[in-house]
Amino acid sequence: MSLDRKLAWAGLLLGIAALVPALKEAGWAWALLLVVFLLAVGGYLVYSEWSSTRTAVTVLSLEKKVVIRDREGINADLIRTQKIRVNQGWLHEYWFRNMVADGAFGPFTIDGEPPAQESRLGCLVSYSKRFHRPLAKGTVREVKLECTARDCFRERHEGLLHDCAQDTKLLILKVELPADRLCREAGLLLEAAGEPSKELEKPDISGDFRTITATVNNPKPGFTYNLHWKW
Repeated sequence: MSLDRKLAWAGLLLGIAALVPALKEAGWAWALLLVVFLLAVGGYLVYSEWSSTRTAVTVLSLEKKVVIRDREGINADLIRTQKIRVNQGWLHEYWFRNMVADGAFGPFTIDGEPPAQESRLGCLVSYSKRFHRPLAKGTVREVKLECTARDCFRERHEGLLHDCAQDTKLLILKVELPADRLCREAGLLLEAAGEPSKELEKPDISGDFRTITATVNNPKPGFTYNLHWKW
């Protein structure tokens, strides 16, 4: 809702509220009716503002997992599984945007099929899934993106990053290491452009030191979560 509309509605409500003393003299029933009317209009305004600012899709859960196949970090698999809820209208397609890696990755599949569309902006690449039947408001759907990654984890100190661009309720970052190169230590950083990194709660490391898991409830949109480890 624009500022002009908010001011207009506020002026109207104040004007009506100013009539309450006069209506009291006419009888309590008229005053009660006016109060009910004001509550109804106020409720509508709150709902209208909430629905207009609500994102088209909410990510209920997102797990980004990397499985590293060899001790040199040459070959790896990326599996990104997320459960989404449609908040507005009809959803015809869904995008996995602005993916980037130190090495190379691909080919990609989404729900076992090639992406419907690809978009590139410099080193950033985005892929979309087009639904055979558009998803109606309120629909909950799981979508899975998979690809192979090459030469992406060659350093002694590595990281798995996620840029939180959508309203997300649960984020899980997970790394599975090869049996002959185990985790020595790990951490989770919150990063944003122009701001210093902030160390978050330590991720879980499995008893065999092969699996690292970071779980974040309600991650902040516009921030980057960096699961980093030494091995």
